[in-house]
Amino acid sequence: MPKKKVKRQLIIDAAIEVFSRNSFQNSTISEIAQKANVAEGTIYQYFKNKEDLFFSISIDKTKEFYGELELHLQGINGATNKIRKFVW
Repeated sequence: MPKKKVKRQLIIDAAIEVFSRNSFQNSTISEIAQKANVAEGTIYQYFKNKEDLFFSISIDKTKEFYGELELHLQGINGATNKIRKFVW
């Protein structure tokens, strides 16, 4: 994985932990940077602000989920069969 992607993922992982511990409103970019072991300015190279970072988490997790879902539905034909597999 390229270095930029690794650093971005470190920031995302740190944000998830900080947000879950302190709530979004009570969390700061400083706390996230400290947890990710990066400078505060580094976070702004990847995200516009705290809100952008917050929404990036759900976007990334949705993409991750979709990728896993595609993998699990591979080779299954028909919408009904795919729904059955998904529910299972």
